[in-house]
Parts: sequence; structure tokens; C-alpha cells
Amino acid sequence: MIGYLKGKVKELTPEYVLLEVNGVGYEVICSGAAFSLLSGADVGEVYTYMQVKEDGIALFGFSDLQEKNLFLKLIWGRNWRLPCYLPCALPTFPPPSPRRTQSGFPP
Repeated sequence: MIGYLKGKVKELTPEYVLLEVNGVGYEVICSGAAFSLLSGADVGEVYTYMQVKEDGIALFGFSDLQEKNLFLKLIWGRNWRLPCYLPCALPTFPPPSPRRTQSGFPP
């Protein structure tokens, strides 16, 4: 996982910031606070969260650890350091059978 980047700001676009770190360019989707800190700077730094999903990899950038931790709490819940196993466990339980009222329609 990539947790922090510091390097030369190569490009600022509304979609991402391109940071060059040791010759490698990283496209980082930044928060408003991080974007404003990097605007006009030659060298910038961001704390990052790398999201890996089956349809792609995204790198999110934040101005400080407090902002990053808030983001993680929002996406993972209260215990963001632990993976959320509930979605994995849900398919193992059979769906509840629908209840019918006297009219024949669900309540």
C-alpha cells in the first residue's frame, strides 16, 4: 500500500494531481484541502489511501493524517483498521422468506 507521497507537482487537473516521485508519476485523486495545498507548489506531499477493487486501482490524497483518518472512518465505519467481513458473510445466510398478509401482499 502507498501511504504517503512527496514529490514534484507535475500537473494539476480537476480530476487528479500528478506527483513525480523518484521518476515515477502518480495520479492522485485529491481532497479539496490537499488540492489547494498543492496548487502553485513546486514540491508537494500527500497522505494517501490506495483503493484496490476488481475494476481498478485508485489513489486518494489528503492534506494530513487527520483528514485521511476521517475518510477511512467514513468508508470503513468505526473500526476502520479491521476489514469489514459482513458483506462476505451475508451470502452464506439464506434470505428470509417473504411474509404474506391476508390480502396476499407483503406488509
